[in-house]
Amino acid sequence: MATPKLYSCGLNATGQLGLNNNISRDEFTLVSDGWNTIAAGSFHSLALKTNGDLYSCGFNIQGQLGLNDNVDRKEFIFVSTGWSAISARGYHSLALKTNGDLYSCGWNASGQLGLNDNVDRDEFTFVSGGWNVISAGWFFSLALKTNGDLYSCGLNATGQLGLNDNVDRDELTFVGSGWDAIAAGERHSLALKTNGDLYSCGFNIQGQLGLNDNVDRDGFTFIGSGWDAIAAGGNHSFALKTNGDLYSCGWNATGQLGLNDNVDRDELTFVSSGWDAIAASTRHSLALKPNGDLYSCGLNFQGQLGLNDNVDRKEFTLVSNNWGTVAAGAFHSLALTALRVRRDNPVYEVADDAGNIHATVVNDVSAIPGVDENADGIIEISPPRIVTNLGDGVLLVE
Repeated sequence: MATPKLYSCGLNATGQLGLNNNISRDEFTLVSDGWNTIAAGSFHSLALKTNGDLYSCGFNIQGQLGLNDNVDRKEFIFVSTGWSAISARGYHSLALKTNGDLYSCGWNASGQLGLNDNVDRDEFTFVSGGWNVISAGWFFSLALKTNGDLYSCGLNATGQLGLNDNVDRDELTFVGSGWDAIAAGERHSLALKTNGDLYSCGFNIQGQLGLNDNVDRDGFTFIGSGWDAIAAGGNHSFALKTNGDLYSCGWNATGQLGLNDNVDRDELTFVSSGWDAIAASTRHSLALKPNGDLYSCGLNFQGQLGLNDNVDRKEFTLVSNNWGTVAAGAFHSLALTALRVRRDNPVYEVADDAGNIHATVVNDVSAIPGVDENADGIIEISPPRIVTNLGDGVLLVE
């Protein structure tokens, strides 16, 4: 069966696009296929193959590629195997093994690697076990235990660790319980409770905390209820309601809030409806519709919006369709295509982003690798993937 293809665009000065050169691209350009998960740091990229193999490319001066050296790479280079999740921002990287063990590498000046020191690492180094979700910020890190406990470490000058002080931490320190999702920005943090309550802390000079002021917070402060997903950019934030309504706040100098102007917002402001996923970076933003349509807005001087030009956009502009996952670096973007499982009872067809059929099964969807149907007739994907019903017998597998 075909697997998702990886594409990249934007700045490529350090090889972060994985295209084996240093030529920037202003449209999404094919890297290769067989990928499952992506993460974009400031000037480096991480990607997981469907079998759990980890690869990295780009800037490596602090060892953030995990390759046991400080040499930049222009193409994705194999790191090791057995991984399930990755996160990158600034000049450090986080990765989870399938058993929940957390590893980190890269710059550690503020203790962001969680290793109880300030020594950089050029290979992925074991932190501790029992983790479920990770998010790398500019010089800090957030992580959730499998029980929903939130921990943080690294730079805390503006209270971004949510520990009610401004003291840096060089090991992951307990923040609180009952959390479900986290997003680390450059100097601020967002977090969702399991009940959909949204909280924020850290730097707030542009109103990125969504608290209707510009006052920094050193503890997670309640914003509102009914939220489903979050993304933290440089100095801006996004949040999705459970009904797919998208809201944004914070810095908007290049139109990164998608509000068709350049006015900063200090409270979460309605953008539009019908969204499924969002990614935010220093000054640009990416967003996906449930049908796989990809949109972008904000800074575009390196072509990071993938719109075949270098013109900034103040509102979300359609790039193309059939996408499943996106990641935003400082000045580059990564995206994975989506696979579609077409159900025309009793025949199932698996098609790639170009519509090519790769498997047809009558009455037995389990014969498609990685796809199964439970006793209630619900399509299941292994490893777990997001499945969206697009109607007309089409399921989008992200």
